[in-house]
Order: sequence, then structure tokens, then C-alpha cells
Amino acid sequence: MIKTFTQEKAVEDKKKQLQKIIDGTLSPKELASMITDRRLNWLEENRHLLNGKCTLEEAYRLMIYYHMKVEDGISISRNGSLLKIKCMNFCPYLEASRILGLDTRFVCREIGEPSLKAFFNAINSRFHFGRDYSQIRPYSDYCLEVLEEI
Repeated sequence: MIKTFTQEKAVEDKKKQLQKIIDGTLSPKELASMITDRRLNWLEENRHLLNGKCTLEEAYRLMIYYHMKVEDGISISRNGSLLKIKCMNFCPYLEASRILGLDTRFVCREIGEPSLKAFFNAINSRFHFGRDYSQIRPYSDYCLEVLEEI
């Protein structure tokens, strides 16, 4: 559900991106590469927000709260070297996918996930990001993400 003008604009931006894939003017790999470049550039400009050696929690918080500016709807639990993250937050890709009739399992796996893997790997080459695609919205009540130090 879209709540604010900022969220509405984010959905419109994502719809424009995804429409290019539907139209065949941009491949999923090209869009994923563009998003990855943007995220890594942001990280380079904001690396000062990390204080030396970074924990899994700090890396995830940097991404979700500082870069993506998510304010609520995130539940994080830790089991050893594994973070499990349940995301129930507003997601412009979820909303844009619903509007355009696209499967979020495809959109998130092919377009979103590569940039997140690269982001966390750039912070620490031992950090590995992934998703459980059996638990992803709208097919589940939340999206289950994992961040692990291997």
C-alpha cells in the first residue's frame, strides 16, 4: 500500500525501470548492473559511516536505514554468523511488480539481489546475502532475507 508522495514517486520510478524490461529496451541484467553501480557508488561516498571492522548488523543497517531509508517493518534475528531478516516494510518493487503483473520472485532475484550481494561483498568479502524465495511477498506475509558471514 502506497502511503506518501515519496513512496508514490519511488513506485513510479520502479515502474518505469520495469516497463523497459517488459518492452525489451533493457535487459534484467542491464538494469541489475545499473542498480549495482548506483549502490556501490553510494557506498563509496558513505563508507565513512562504517567504523573500521563492520558487523553483519552494521552492514545491514547501513543498507536498509541509511541507503534505502526504510523506517519500519524490519525484524532482525541473529543465530551465530547468520542474520535472518523478515521484511514487511513498504517496497516500491513489490508495488510496481503488482501493478505491472510481474512476479516478485523474478524481479527480486534477477534485478534486486545482484546489487545487494555486491554491496555486502564490497563491505566484507566474507558477507553473503541471499533470499528465501519460498517466503517472498506477495506469496508470503514477509520477505525472508539472510546475511551470513562465511
